[in-house]
Amino acid sequence: MPLPERIEEIARPVVESHDAYIIDVKVRGESGAKIAELFVDTDEGVTTGLCERISKELSGVLDAAELFRGRYHLVVSSPGVERPLRFPRQFPRNVGRTLKVKIRSGDAVENVEGTLAGSTGEEIQLGLTGENLRTIPYRDIIEARVIADISNKPLR
Repeated sequence: MPLPERIEEIARPVVESHDAYIIDVKVRGESGAKIAELFVDTDEGVTTGLCERISKELSGVLDAAELFRGRYHLVVSSPGVERPLRFPRQFPRNVGRTLKVKIRSGDAVENVEGTLAGSTGEEIQLGLTGENLRTIPYRDIIEARVIADISNKPLR
């Protein structure tokens, strides 16, 4: 099993004990100087305190598992706006934000951009410019990303 998958498997119980879930695991660097990055989220968002608590607890668990030869550095952080939305539970707190969504449309791939108007357990509703709401099932979403709004206006 690849190292990121092994880390995720070991980290999942620790992360879930903090009412969080894993978005992604990345490992970079050379042998003896590896950096393991764990991106976590919650339904309410991530605080630095949460990342610190998970990091402290997980460090001991990873050390005991002896996954790394030599030294490594563990980084636990929020996914940030640049990371794709991977799970349906990430969408509700992004209602009102602009999304760029790559969707499967038959045999073609379509890129759409609009304001997330809502989400359910099965689909999202996206307000597209010049159109009514468009309903997109999660199964058709290849990738969805929040477009960062730098205008300093409130979301809601």
